[in-house]
Formats: sequence, C-alpha cells, structure tokens
Amino acid sequence: MAFPRGKRIGIIEIQGTIGRGVRPETHLPLLERARESRRIAALVLAVDSPGGSAAASEELYLAVAKVAAVKPVVAYIRNLGASGALYISVAARKIVAVRNALIGSIGVVSARLTAKELLDKVGISFSVRKTGEHKDMFSPWREPTPEEEEKVQALIDEVYERFIQVVSEERSMDREAVEKLATGEVYTAQRALTLGLIDELGDLDTALDMAAEMAGIRRRVVYLRPKRRFVPMVRAGFGQEMLHAVLDELDQGLARRVWL
Repeated sequence: MAFPRGKRIGIIEIQGTIGRGVRPETHLPLLERARESRRIAALVLAVDSPGGSAAASEELYLAVAKVAAVKPVVAYIRNLGASGALYISVAARKIVAVRNALIGSIGVVSARLTAKELLDKVGISFSVRKTGEHKDMFSPWREPTPEEEEKVQALIDEVYERFIQVVSEERSMDREAVEKLATGEVYTAQRALTLGLIDELGDLDTALDMAAEMAGIRRRVVYLRPKRRFVPMVRAGFGQEMLHAVLDELDQGLARRVWL
C-alpha cells in the first residue's frame, strides 16, 4: 500500500488547568497550525487535565472542532480528562484512554473568596462608587446578596446547559443519558467506555495508530508546542516575573470564576 510522503501526525499536549497551564493564547495558534498545515494530516490531543475556565474550554473546544472538520483528530486521555478537558476532547472524532484514567466530572462550579470578616478584624474598609447596582457583585470585600446569588446560579445553569448539549451532540448520546452522568463525578476509562464517553481503551500508540489509519498515512509524528517565554523573564528579571505570576494567582482566587 502506498502512503503519501512527508505527511505527519501532529501531537498537541493539553496538560494542566485550562486557562492557566493551558491557555487559549498559546494553544489556539497550535490548533490553527494543525488545521492549516498540509504536512499535518491528522492530530492527536494528549490530554491530562482537571478542567478549568469555562470560557477557555469553549474556545479550545471550538478550535479543535475546526480541525476535526477537515482532518482526523483523536483525543488520548493519559491520566485525567475531567470537566473542561472532556469538553475539549469530545470535539475529536475518537477518544482513547488508558484503562485507569479518570474521565467525566460533567458539571459547573463557581467559587468566590469572601474576605469581609478578615478585613473587619484588621480594620480595613472599602469605599465603593459604582454606576450599576450589581457592578461589584463579585467583589471579595462584601457578602453577595440573595438576588446576586440567584443571578450567579442562572449563569451557572446556562453554562451547564451548554456542557450537556456539547457532550450529547458530539458523542451522539441522548440528552437524558448525559444528564444522568452529569453528577460531577469521574469514572474510570473502563466505565466511561461502557457509558459512551470514550471509544477505545489503549495508550498513546493506540491513538497514533488510529489517527494514522484514519488519515491513510504512515505513523510519523511531530509535536506542536508553545514557544518558551524566555525574553520577558530576562528583560523584567526572574523575581519580577515570579511576582506577576503570584499576583495573577491571587487575582484568580479572589475573583469569582465559572469553572468546568
């Protein structure tokens, strides 16, 4: 059998929290490259992630779906494919997972750190001027009102509905079946296979063989990875770069976020 010459299977790693370790600004260009490159005939997503930002998960899901529309995409879950990671993975044509990998956690969570009591103890108060009634509804210096909690729940419910819709459509499952799985719990890959969340048990070799067969090419791979950010660290200094990282984490913790 003759195979096309020079064709490769691209591998993109989805590892870490989505929105932090896996950022749209670093991974979207990689997915675009995989979609547009004539050299890359198929794509394997190497997934190991607990999920993360709902918005970032949606962005990456849409980008993977664009690749899958023009060439074979296989998601390989090597350890953890939970929540947002599953959201992204279902855009692939096939999903392969190691037998003891954990998969699922279909659901949405919103968390908010409220520091009002601590601020009161140390004698710190805030004077707030705003133009809208709910402009500061996510602020950590006060408790949310019952009305604000209802509004946040409505946001969560809307994101949840989208999650159910995506899994149902991409995995060709009845909505009711997906809702029964959407308890927030994770399943072993063996169980996920019987539930219809994945297609096959195996390792990275299994995923690569599957991608090669789907694309009709030899199994030759190329890793697509984000460029390392050495220059900003050199210019600003390591200490300043670390400070920015700590402040970013603090901001993520204090502000209310919707996570998958």
